[in-house]
Amino acid sequence: MDSGIIEIDSDALVPFENHFRVAAGPGAGKTYWLVQQIKNVLHHSQRLGRSRKIACITYTNIAVETVLKRLGTNSNQVEVSTLHSFLYRHILKPYALYLGSHYELNVKEMSGHDDTVVHQKKVKHWIENHSNVDLLEHPYSVKQLTMREENTIPLINWLYHLNYEFNMHGELMLVGNPKKAYRVEKIGDKEVLKYLTKACLGILETDFFEYKKLYWSKGIVDHSDVLFFSYQLLQNNPFILNVVRAKFPYLYIDEFQDTNPIQMEILKLIGAKETIVGIIGDTAQSIYSFQGADPDQFTSFSLPNLSEYVMKKNRRSTNRIIDLLNFTRKDIQQEYFRNIVGDKPKLLLGERNRPY
Repeated sequence: MDSGIIEIDSDALVPFENHFRVAAGPGAGKTYWLVQQIKNVLHHSQRLGRSRKIACITYTNIAVETVLKRLGTNSNQVEVSTLHSFLYRHILKPYALYLGSHYELNVKEMSGHDDTVVHQKKVKHWIENHSNVDLLEHPYSVKQLTMREENTIPLINWLYHLNYEFNMHGELMLVGNPKKAYRVEKIGDKEVLKYLTKACLGILETDFFEYKKLYWSKGIVDHSDVLFFSYQLLQNNPFILNVVRAKFPYLYIDEFQDTNPIQMEILKLIGAKETIVGIIGDTAQSIYSFQGADPDQFTSFSLPNLSEYVMKKNRRSTNRIIDLLNFTRKDIQQEYFRNIVGDKPKLLLGERNRPY
């Protein structure tokens, strides 16, 4: 373990005027610790006053409810939400007009954000009006792509999994994964995956933003759009950053290992001045890699004078489970807390036969 990392347990509070990173394995009491840290800031910080709040970001609505319940009456000056809801409420919704007309976002019709949707009529309209429509030919002509099920199914699946990524110039681009452009065909007793060709996808992917504008013009934004637009607004309008920092002098993010590169850059922008950012997580517990989350970002995340902590005690598991966890990982060697031997763990192993 790095000598610069301080070992703490779930009852130990840390200085709240420094950026911090807390690494903790399963059963360490991360949520309990986070709630106690928030309460300590509420009771002792001189920077909150009557109107400023602590922002506490989690990754599921269930986690939001858990933190609120544990905060109890202390929740009045704490805004607990998912990151997408936080960004929509404080950045996208109030400042969307500053995006201008380039993205054709219909701000008046915009009423929240939701999971990605793919409307077949919009897909058809997009292909028929594609800038490279003349390049589409058999077996992927316009009619074949929009009317034949063996093409529409993989096409819709591909568009459903569009993702924003930074290119080598630091620009956010819409990217399609060719491995998602498939359908399942049953041949005898076997299921075979059939893909659209990369040549066809290469023609279509040149016009992704025109496809998205068909939704944006109706005020339809999904979770990934919230990240994209929030990043654009913060990058191009520094005064929005100042407003966010003035509202939230403390910003804590739980389960940080599930953060994707756009989210990390947004948090770095906010934490560059005034706002103290604290991150809590465990690289071994990432579950959102399919959405671009990279657990290595937890260890690489950096802000000036960031303090590092680790929680080694496992308050939940039996000794045998802790031994198994320690066998499978080397970054955090957990310690017994309950000191109960327990039953021998059973592992269930299997294969995934489809690239979901």
